[in-house]
Amino acid sequence: MPRIPKEHLDSIATIFAKKNHKLTPVGTAFLVSYLDQAKYLITCDHCRTTDVTEIIFATGESISFDHAAWTADPNGNDVIARDVTDHLPPKISDCNIPALSDRVRNVPDFMQTSAVGDEIYMLGLHTPEAREDAITPRARFGNISAWANEKETVEQGNQKKQPSHIGDMRSRPGFSGSPVFTFRQTDDFNESTTPTLLGIHSGQFQENIIVRTNSGLQPAWAPSSMTIIVPAWSLEFIDNDPAFKSARSGRPTSLFD
Repeated sequence: MPRIPKEHLDSIATIFAKKNHKLTPVGTAFLVSYLDQAKYLITCDHCRTTDVTEIIFATGESISFDHAAWTADPNGNDVIARDVTDHLPPKISDCNIPALSDRVRNVPDFMQTSAVGDEIYMLGLHTPEAREDAITPRARFGNISAWANEKETVEQGNQKKQPSHIGDMRSRPGFSGSPVFTFRQTDDFNESTTPTLLGIHSGQFQENIIVRTNSGLQPAWAPSSMTIIVPAWSLEFIDNDPAFKSARSGRPTSLFD
């Protein structure tokens, strides 16, 4: 697998909520740029809580805003977005943030140049590790196991059944909202060095197991190695949302030149 670009690491953030007067990590978010007109923070809808107070990027900068500032996908996918173009700290705003536009507009091309078995990776942070002063992203690796299929919906992290990619990749609590990237293949099947967004990590399939306790054997469940991924093309709502469109139209196209 080619090397992960530094800008992808820099675009990762950990979401903290204040619980019992203490900041507690609740998930991962990441930045994307769109049509050179705006920058959006993306995470899973099930990571949104009424007490989110701070979002800390891997570079150490942070932003905060009310939980109601997120916009959810109207189609019910486990993904939300926030226009942060005018709210990013300079160090983050100047980063070469991964672009989203080709994922929204070229779905058929994307599916023709990627296939089941291709390598994928996601970037996020395991919540037991995350602290305000420890927000370096972790990478986890795997392969595409199945493409999203309209006829075979999967229960995402928000408990709604939607077409979803399946990845053969282990996760841990806190990776919800992490971006999942793949490397598009060229016509002669040589590896591309440019990763593209496959989707957003939403949850894991559960495996039923039996555990031994002081009371005897008890049924339980554990996360499997099969991860549920909200397809990147579900972010098309960013293109169509009236508030997002209005904000973009009021900005010069050279804003990020």
